Amino acid sequence: MRLHRLIVEGENAAGVEFEGANETVIAIVEGISTELPGSDVFIIADAYWLQSAGTTATVMKIRRGKTTAGTEVASCEINSVVAKKNECTLQGRDIVGAAAGASYCFTLTETKAGEKPKAAKGCRIRAEY
Repeated sequence: MRLHRLIVEGENAAGVEFEGANETVIAIVEGISTELPGSDVFIIADAYWLQSAGTTATVMKIRRGKTTAGTEVASCEINSVVAKKNECTLQGRDIVGAAAGASYCFTLTETKAGEKPKAAKGCRIRAEY
């Protein structure tokens, strides 16, 4: 059951590799519009990835915009299980006021260079208000 109205969601179409300290965009949600000034937008990202050997943690972030240069809305560091499919859900709240066509992305980063973990198909990000 959703407590908020679903605005829009986005999903990655294929697996995406991410390596070392290189923050990598996994999925993007676009076209977020709100009508009222002072509106809160809740951004929820679901990540699924296969952790490679040599890395014990992954950082997940939600950012405004479509790139890693966007303002950070939420982040967490996950202690990953090597050679297993890991999953994490991260929620962020952004007070945007009235918005028209806004975008958000979520990213994954290894905490140290390993053997290229891979985000699985089906990672998604959605916006609600």
